[in-house]
Amino acid sequence: MARKRKDEIKESPSSPPSSEEEDVKPLPKRSRAKKTTESTTKSEAEPAKTKEAKSKPSGKEAGSKSLGDRWEARQPSLLIKPNAAAQGGKKIAAFDLDGTMVVVKGKAPFPKDAGDWKFFNKSVPRVIHEYADQGYQIVIFSNQGIIKHALTGAGSEKTRARVDNVLA
Repeated sequence: MARKRKDEIKESPSSPPSSEEEDVKPLPKRSRAKKTTESTTKSEAEPAKTKEAKSKPSGKEAGSKSLGDRWEARQPSLLIKPNAAAQGGKKIAAFDLDGTMVVVKGKAPFPKDAGDWKFFNKSVPRVIHEYADQGYQIVIFSNQGIIKHALTGAGSEKTRARVDNVLA
């Protein structure tokens, strides 16, 4: 293999600049104003107005199905158990169920039934009650692969029973 002379070696574009070169910062990207033409509608030319979210403390949401024991299924993939006493609060304390609030009792990676859980540690119930006493709405999120889109199926029943046991 022939050796290359120093003047023949070219630096690759990804290599850092040498001490002889200046650090050159790229210019910031500029955004263009959207041009309005005759074919552009008024709604496309103006920015969309945002609506403020309004909480509905009571009443059933459109598209929800009652599952009993105050549980509702909202399409496409939401199970909710509203609590009338907790509605309207401005502060929310949200927690993931698995691995944050509770863990599986045994060594299996997934719970076998609604009773196969224990609190992550002994302070979890106390902390949840403290937040509730301070006026926080307690929200529990969980991504349960067992449910998929069958919100009324056996996996859904198992998960709802498990959450009910945790909340008891």
